Amino acid sequence: MVQGQNEGMIRYRARAVLLLFLLLNLTACQTWNSVSLDAISPAQVIEEDQPDRVRVTMQDRTQMELERSVVDGDELVAAGESVSLADVRLLEIGKISLVPQDAQLQEPQTVAGLT
Repeated sequence: MVQGQNEGMIRYRARAVLLLFLLLNLTACQTWNSVSLDAISPAQVIEEDQPDRVRVTMQDRTQMELERSVVDGDELVAAGESVSLADVRLLEIGKISLVPQDAQLQEPQTVAGLT
């Protein structure tokens, strides 16, 4: 009887760990950090940093999000999409954070007057 209870506990523990990872994934925040294109070209950023996600704003102000993009000649290429590097006006790199940026900047709160 004790043997069967241990097997049930292991099964529930595995489910709890899976649910914890799913919860952490759902609460993650994606932030976009813009790259100054005055000092570096979009091609250099993509080749050096190899970001998972980028958001590009074109000269006509349209935006596209690209995953796992690569530079091919004078184009930024991702799954079924391509953008001319000459048309890129703004480049942003997507970062995923488990802690929202607002929470990182807040000062610690006192509890019941204790510091």
